[in-house]
Amino acid sequence: MHGERITGPTLRPSLEAIVRRFEHQLRGVTNLARLHAANAELTRLQKECDEHSPVVFEEKIRAAAHEYAKEPNKENLEQLRHMKSLSASDHVLVQEYGRQKCQAILAEIGPLRVPVCRKAAELLQETAEGVWKSDCAIYSGWSLTPFPSPLTNGLLSVNRELANVAKAERALDHIPELLLALLKLDAEAGAPVANP
Repeated sequence: MHGERITGPTLRPSLEAIVRRFEHQLRGVTNLARLHAANAELTRLQKECDEHSPVVFEEKIRAAAHEYAKEPNKENLEQLRHMKSLSASDHVLVQEYGRQKCQAILAEIGPLRVPVCRKAAELLQETAEGVWKSDCAIYSGWSLTPFPSPLTNGLLSVNRELANVAKAERALDHIPELLLALLKLDAEAGAPVANP
């Protein structure tokens, strides 16, 4: 152990912990009302696409046929006819339109990710620098050179990831997890929607 440095695993804070820690600063740089609306619409569209899965719909047709066979009445017959009225290609078409709508929503809210991710990255950088300065102060009292703590490494790791998300020029294929964590915290708090 002479001359060796012992380091533990990187302590990486969760995105939920980051959002809770910097909630007020992150709320101030985005339009939560637009994010909530977009998230609700994306959830609705995803549910619609899932319901129109050809595999799922075949199961629904089998279930409706089973119900009609078990109890042949007009209501069950109409349900079975309705289920059979759409072909597999119709379901694929509904899914494709749903995907296109999702892509349009994600393109619209894409710019909202930049200020939130950038602000979170800046705050994590400042926090990591504060932890580093604190470590330096403690170690200098013992005439030792500090090395980055697992927490400092974890903060910087998340900082780099969020900075990359903020800089990404490609279109989103989902709402970033940091924004989802912010929306979740906002919904839990029952806070009035800010930044219209």
